[in-house]
Amino acid sequence: MNGNEIESRQMSLIIDQPLLIPLSRRIGWGSVTIAFWGIWVYLWLPFVTLAAWALGFHQASAQFTWTQDAAELQRLFILYIVIVAWLGGALLLWARIEYLRFRNVNRRAVPSAATLDELAVYASLDADDMRAWQDERCLVASHDENGNMVEANIKR
Repeated sequence: MNGNEIESRQMSLIIDQPLLIPLSRRIGWGSVTIAFWGIWVYLWLPFVTLAAWALGFHQASAQFTWTQDAAELQRLFILYIVIVAWLGGALLLWARIEYLRFRNVNRRAVPSAATLDELAVYASLDADDMRAWQDERCLVASHDENGNMVEANIKR
């Protein structure tokens, strides 16, 4: 095996080699995919039933039996209108309250940048050293056990 074959084997995407995905993950995502395809087919069933009924398959008309009379349908329609109006009113009220709370407040202000001296005080380091480190391209930093920077060496 030459170097190019090894490099191409290491650089290939896992999506090109589905067998590299663990079996449990493949089964899990396969199950999710099948479930959502089932939901998609289920959502088309009323249209398929209507088309079958229109083509003369009268057994399909059992899906469209009207068991409610007009008064029950009217009551249900009024109930739905009331629920939709109540939910819409609640959302409009919430939007109005939020508008009144934040109408003169600019919450998208850009925070001011910290100065080098502020950063040095925060990191407990010398500001002159930090100025020197700022323009370097390669810097090796040493930290203590608490993660605080102790020193930095310029690598050339």
